[in-house]
Amino acid sequence: MTDDASDRTGDPVTPRTDRSATTAGADADGETDASANTSADPRDGDWPTVAAAGLAADGVWKRYDAAGWALRDVTLPVPGRGVHVLAGPNGSGKSTLLSLLAGVAAPDRGRVTREGSVGLAFQQPSVHPTLTVAENLSTFGALSGGDPEPVAERLRLDPVRDRRAERLSGGYRRLLDLALAVSKRPDYLLLDEPLAGLDDDSRHRVVSLVREQRTERAVVVVAHRLRALAPLVDTITVLADGEVVAREYAAAVDDLQAWYAEQAGLD
Repeated sequence: MTDDASDRTGDPVTPRTDRSATTAGADADGETDASANTSADPRDGDWPTVAAAGLAADGVWKRYDAAGWALRDVTLPVPGRGVHVLAGPNGSGKSTLLSLLAGVAAPDRGRVTREGSVGLAFQQPSVHPTLTVAENLSTFGALSGGDPEPVAERLRLDPVRDRRAERLSGGYRRLLDLALAVSKRPDYLLLDEPLAGLDDDSRHRVVSLVREQRTERAVVVVAHRLRALAPLVDTITVLADGEVVAREYAAAVDDLQAWYAEQAGLD
């Protein structure tokens, strides 16, 4: 599936080029080098090209009002497995890019290619508020063909199984949403700040779950702070002011947190 955008938003602002990442295997003039490694797994070789990636943003622009662009000419081919982090300061465009990859929003320019299934867990959980936790699990399982119960048990949702979702704490709602997203067994699991609003025990359980998922599928995680997730990260893209300013393999840097802070211009 491809989400295309026609030229309908006026002349774009020219993006910065000083620190922008380029797609692996692409020449400076934008022509793709046919000899480039197009592996979709970052642990197998070079970063995939847009053409080789099952999930990719290709030159996308997005804005929500006349105030300015939330994303400007962003290209991101998502590796086929492992944990890929979208990092950056608040307002950098991370969540907007995730929503385009998920198909929740459409780009104003550029295109998003999506081949395979997607599981979503955003900052605002999409659970049915008037159903209990158990009813949400059974209903979603029937619709998706997945089995949310093992993941729900792992995330320790049993104490609130009979509670309506609208009466759950924010942390429990997020855990329920995550259980539903993972149980679908998607090709791509997209998580927006999955550790936000959770207590320490819940964070540890989510980190453990993400560690397991990374061996089976691509997990794209929006994160403002990397410390808890750093041991799991395979690849990272840093955004600032709606643009990609850096992209790297986590194994290529000694201190991921320090590298990220430098690239994002954080103090």
